[in-house]
Amino acid sequence: SELAPYEDQGVVLIWVLGPSPASIQFTTKYDDMMIPIFKKIPEMAHFGVVNGYGNNPAQGVGFVNLVNWGDRKRSAGQIQFS
Repeated sequence: SELAPYEDQGVVLIWVLGPSPASIQFTTKYDDMMIPIFKKIPEMAHFGVVNGYGNNPAQGVGFVNLVNWGDRKRSAGQIQFS
C-alpha cells in the first residue's frame, strides 16, 4: 500500500555518486557513459547530464525528459526499471 499513488511526471532521474576524493574528470568519465544509454530510449525527448552536482565533484545527475504520455506506451517507471 502506498501513501500516495505513483504519478508519471514524464522524467527519469539518475543520481551518480563517486568516491569522496573523486575529481570532476573522474565523475565526467562515468557520467558520460549514460549518454549512449539515454539515446537508446525510444520515448526520450531530451536529456541532460550535470557533472559536479551540488558543488561536489564526486556527484552527478542525469535526466531524461520523455515525450508526451499520449505518444508513448510505457510509463516513466517502466522505462526507469527496464
